[in-house]
Amino acid sequence: MKVPISVLHLKGATLDGKGPIYLTGYGSYGIPYDIGFNSNLFSMVDRGVVAAVAHIRGGGEMGKTWHDDGRMMHKKNTFTDFIASAEYLVTHGYGSKDRLVIEGRSAGGLLMGAVLNMRPDCSMPRWSAFRSSM
Repeated sequence: MKVPISVLHLKGATLDGKGPIYLTGYGSYGIPYDIGFNSNLFSMVDRGVVAAVAHIRGGGEMGKTWHDDGRMMHKKNTFTDFIASAEYLVTHGYGSKDRLVIEGRSAGGLLMGAVLNMRPDCSMPRWSAFRSSM
């Protein structure tokens, strides 16, 4: 399964697998994680952080089937999609596994809890930080 990921980094940035990554996601209630202007990200991006949004199953980005494949008895797909997105970004040199930060808000807090319980290592020594808020 291919999971769309929106990525923002400085133009001309060296993606050598050493920098920090900020990854967020939602994947619930059929609500798409729309990409828009967010001035809070620019402070991080200006300092070399690669910011990314994983458009995981359960959200509304790819239609009803995408939403249905991430809910009820298929909710685990939401979590495995996020893990796969993090692994993809690290494997393809977008940043370092030791400098990965994940965040989810509201139902994304459930996502963070599940991901950290399913894969406390996530093929990575640690997930540097996470924040969940209602």
